[in-house]
Amino acid sequence: MTDPVGGGYVESLARPGRNATGFMVSEYSLHAKYPELLREIAPGITQVAVLRDASQGAGTGDFAVIQAMAPLLRMQVNAIDLREASEIESAVAAFARSSNGGLIMPGSAAGRYYRDLIIALAARHKLPAVYSERHFAAAGGLITYGPNYIDQYRLAAGYVDRILKGEKAADLPVQAPTKSGDQSQDCEGAWPGTAGLGARPCRRGHRVSSLLHLLRSAIGTQQA
Repeated sequence: MTDPVGGGYVESLARPGRNATGFMVSEYSLHAKYPELLREIAPGITQVAVLRDASQGAGTGDFAVIQAMAPLLRMQVNAIDLREASEIESAVAAFARSSNGGLIMPGSAAGRYYRDLIIALAARHKLPAVYSERHFAAAGGLITYGPNYIDQYRLAAGYVDRILKGEKAADLPVQAPTKSGDQSQDCEGAWPGTAGLGARPCRRGHRVSSLLHLLRSAIGTQQA
């Protein structure tokens, strides 16, 4: 989960204090980078639609972080709740009528369910989009940036070993993601010739910069 303290499962990340510990699937600070990525790809973006799963607490928290970050980049934030497919289509189409817009898709069960629809809508309306999970890029999404779940599974195995050897879960800190997924697999994105990509937090600029000229060129061609 994203917020085990807020959910009441542990007393704190450093000292869980109960018979539970683990690895967070995401961290709110990661979502603050999504508006920044959109601005790097398309500097003219002034409006962002966040595809939000309001049925889960993390979805509300993700939106709040993006909403707090966007004004620093002079962006206006809009929420599109993930409900029925027809509602999503109508909401994205209405948002796309305004110029200089982009999409952000934080991680959620509803987002995974509507993955193909969301990717198709971004392409249809020529909206640059940032997604939180690698499978969006593999399916044709423009960019993904999020935690490396496989790395977390490996680390969790180490916790299992330590607990079986006698350590208490209450003494093992809950860990936030420390590595972003390697999402550099080539695929067709929202514009022909673009590629899905991702980067570790400490090296994101290195990988993103290598494709910025390509992405900007593709966006500029479509907008023209």
